[in-house]
Amino acid sequence: LWEQAHAIAAAKAPELNIYVIECKLSVLISRNEWDRALELAQSQGDAVLGRFSSLLAAKHMQTGDFISAVTVFNQWGILPIPDNYPIYAGLIHGVLALPSNVNADDSVITLK
Repeated sequence: LWEQAHAIAAAKAPELNIYVIECKLSVLISRNEWDRALELAQSQGDAVLGRFSSLLAAKHMQTGDFISAVTVFNQWGILPIPDNYPIYAGLIHGVLALPSNVNADDSVITLK
C-alpha cells in the first residue's frame, strides 16, 4: 500500500511525496520500528535523517539512557541542524553527568 501511495504521489504530485514518506515514518515509529524508520529517513536526505535520529536520541534521553542516545548518533551521524542543538546540548550535559564507573563504550568515554 505504501509503495502505491508513493508511486501515485511521485507521478501525480511530486511535492506531496514527502508527506507520504512522513506518514510511513510516523507509522514505523509508532510500531517502535526505529531501524526501518531511520533507514527510510536516510534515503530521504540529511535533514529528514537528522530530524528522526534526534527523535530516537531524545526518547532515550528522556529515560536517562544517554549511552543509547550516543549510540544513535554514532550509527546514523550527528548533523548540524539548528533545531537539534538543544538535544545535542542535553546529551552533552547528560554524558558529563554520568558516573565515572558507568559501563560505557569507547565513544561515551571519549565524549567525557
